Amino acid sequence: MKAFFFFKMSYTEQAELTDLRALCAMGVYDYTHTMWSRVWPFTSPPLRLLEDPSRSNNDGGYILWPPALALAKYVEVVLGPLGRLEGRHVLVLGAGCGLVSLVCSHVSLCASVTACEHPAIFPWLSQNMSLNPTPEKGRKVQAVPWDWNDRPPLTIPSRPDVLLAADVTYNPKYHDVFLLTIVTLMQRNPYESVMYLFHDDASIPGNARHRTIFLTKARQAGLDVSKIDLENLVALRFSEESIHGYELKLMKPPKKEEEETVKAFS
Repeated sequence: MKAFFFFKMSYTEQAELTDLRALCAMGVYDYTHTMWSRVWPFTSPPLRLLEDPSRSNNDGGYILWPPALALAKYVEVVLGPLGRLEGRHVLVLGAGCGLVSLVCSHVSLCASVTACEHPAIFPWLSQNMSLNPTPEKGRKVQAVPWDWNDRPPLTIPSRPDVLLAADVTYNPKYHDVFLLTIVTLMQRNPYESVMYLFHDDASIPGNARHRTIFLTKARQAGLDVSKIDLENLVALRFSEESIHGYELKLMKPPKKEEEETVKAFS
């Protein structure tokens, strides 16, 4: 169970997510939605995001976490400019408030952007999507509820090119179902699919060990895991020593028997 940072309960008029330190306070209270409002100022127009720790049941489901900001910035300054999302079907797993998904829709002309979240958290994700209009030269984000214990929804891309996720590996009890989910999706597009996964060792006690456990299981599941250099994000104050990013790919195309497994799961 994720623990709240005590400093997130302070109040400030500064609601812009200009760096990780902006998470040290909640921002501005939105009396219309009875939630706290933040602003991602790097897109045009800026993105507006709502969060509410009082509804998160102590699991962090309704608040922003450092890895999400780091991944969103990585999309903005690396993946977007390098063209790694252009023309691609992007799928965001555990999308949370929708920040990463919305940034994808603004910085690159993706073929599609789909944000998935557990049904219990989905109304929050959907609300944040509705607050932010589709950019003129971008793609509308499709928000889809999905419990990873269920079959993949028919509304997500059948062959996703790019998978994105931040802070979804903090609890080892979810590692196996998450790995089954991403391997199954990547096997649908074995030559092209890639995943960018961000993790924060400091989000809960023991999270560095949880990261090691997950990466070991990922390699055993047939994924090639490469660590991402985040020095540019550190310079921009959007990463720190405890935050880690990884690029995951299938080690080899699925064998015939693995393809049958994919079909059975689909």
